[in-house]
Order: sequence, then C-alpha cells, then structure tokens
Amino acid sequence: MTDTLALAMGYLDFHDFSVIPLDHPHEPLAKDPDDVGKIPAIKTWKVFQTVRPIVEQVTEWFGNGVVSHNSARLPSKTDFS
Repeated sequence: MTDTLALAMGYLDFHDFSVIPLDHPHEPLAKDPDDVGKIPAIKTWKVFQTVRPIVEQVTEWFGNGVVSHNSARLPSKTDFS
C-alpha cells in the first residue's frame, strides 16, 4: 500500500471524510500555476460532496501513488449532525 493510499484510506475509514484525487504538479490539469493541486482529477467529483467513495474507487485513485499526492476533504454527513 502506498503512503498516499494509506492516508486516503485513513481519512475515509477513521475520520469519515470523503476523499478525491486532485491534479498534481508533475501532470497538472490546471492552466493557471496557482490552481495546481486545487483541480479534481476526476470528472465525477461533485457526487462525492454527499456520498463517500467506496474502497475500490479510493484504491484505484490513490493505489499507485501516481494519480495525485494530494487529497481533498469534502464534508460528510457527520459534519452536519
């Protein structure tokens, strides 16, 4: 397990956070250098504002340590309890 995957799984499992991959400086999606690391690396990111990804998705996104070294925390249902 990569460090990136372990971190993402920790946020998912222990903190009940939704995590998504972000663009990375080595392969940026952002046109503006100030936005690197702020752009979701997946097109379907909005669904994860209300639904947590499943383990298989997180493993696919972060498992090789290449997709992104960044992770984003989006509010989960427990933030509003």
